[in-house]
Amino acid sequence: MGTNTNVNDRLPFKVKLCYSAGGFGKSLPTVMLMAYSLYFYNNLCGIDPLIVSAVVFFARIWDFANDPLMAILVDRTRSRIGRCRVWLKYFSLPAGIAFALCFIMPDFGTSGKIIWFILFYVLQDMVGTATLVPINTMLGRITQNDAERAGINGMNGIFGLLANLVGGSFTVPLVQLCGGGNELRGFAFVGVIYGAFFVLSNLIVYWGTRGYDPADELKEEKGGDEGKREHTSAGESIKALVTNVPWLMCVGMYFVVMVTVGIYTASGLYYFQYNLENTALYSIVNALTIFCSLAAYAFLKPAVKRFGCAKIGIGGAMIMFIGFFARFLLHDANTVIVIAGSIFGNIGQAMTTSLIMLMVLNAGVYGQWKTGVAHEAVLMSGYSVSYKIGSTIATPIAGLLMGMVPWVEGAASQEQSVLNLFFYENTILPAAGALFAAFFAFLYLRYEKRFPEMRREIEARRR
Repeated sequence: MGTNTNVNDRLPFKVKLCYSAGGFGKSLPTVMLMAYSLYFYNNLCGIDPLIVSAVVFFARIWDFANDPLMAILVDRTRSRIGRCRVWLKYFSLPAGIAFALCFIMPDFGTSGKIIWFILFYVLQDMVGTATLVPINTMLGRITQNDAERAGINGMNGIFGLLANLVGGSFTVPLVQLCGGGNELRGFAFVGVIYGAFFVLSNLIVYWGTRGYDPADELKEEKGGDEGKREHTSAGESIKALVTNVPWLMCVGMYFVVMVTVGIYTASGLYYFQYNLENTALYSIVNALTIFCSLAAYAFLKPAVKRFGCAKIGIGGAMIMFIGFFARFLLHDANTVIVIAGSIFGNIGQAMTTSLIMLMVLNAGVYGQWKTGVAHEAVLMSGYSVSYKIGSTIATPIAGLLMGMVPWVEGAASQEQSVLNLFFYENTILPAAGALFAAFFAFLYLRYEKRFPEMRREIEARRR
């Protein structure tokens, strides 16, 4: 696969740090879109929440085709600077601009705003995929060492948490600061700032991984699994993917967590505003949970080396369940319960989601062992699809649920049924998602135990 194929290879710290910095750029746009798009397009732009939900929903449906097609292009890319890095070089800036334009809303009237929203929301999704799939794929190409991957993913998760901290805790104050009382103008400035951070973090990955993303050497490989991969058709690659059982477990696990946590995130500001009547606490809780979740990433590498991905995933999912279910049972009776339950739940979520990329990469061992197909990008497209669809479909679901209760836009208070909806979305729903995640991780465990044997068989076939 390139310069770092040996399972014992260790990467320089600079390479690991620069690659991990991409976690900030990947996460920040997603956090902002997931947490604030419904509020921005409905409350500030006056677009019906059902329209917002429909646009986001169909954009996610398109991802079922968009991401795998992008993955096939990445796998077939031949470039002197690497098959993944070349996409970061040419598409990072267009993706950042498209994201910023999602939050720059001209005064075109209702119909014009809807057209603008549809155009740039879909565009940022498509162009963003041209950087997301390559950057995810690169982790499997720069090293084959599981411990190194775990360490890199832990650092990547820390940068992702920083993006969550910025997006969840500082967006509202930044909007107020930049807008000077005009939220539309404030969101426009923040969209540009976050878009610039996205571009910068991707270019740091591009610069820092020079020489570690293999270039064109696969053209010369004729035998073994690698040669077969070079000539495998798109249909065969997709077929091998959908028959990869542990990969399906990973996709299902990530999808469920991202949907339930996404709804929790999309409704969070409403919950703190109307149920708890304390919007300042929203930013405080976000900041505290993010800082406490850093522990999950700091211990990721030694934990994976000792227990394996699946067992840590099961444990994290159960911690997540306990945190959110405790809030449900105690009905968020006071601030301590809200903060403690949120911290516990989010630590568990961080433990679970931080492992899924590693689990997907290792599921590729099963696919290659079974079929000989080892397309890294196609494999990782399932990871990005489940992440994007799971996290962003939560917004239309939250909007649809709001449409089913007597929600009154801009009202000082809401009906009890509306308050009940926000409470369930912030407590029992993520707890249920955690149980499903634990179930998928348990199913994955039986395959994980056989991966070392599968690797040995693959190496024997190559020899």
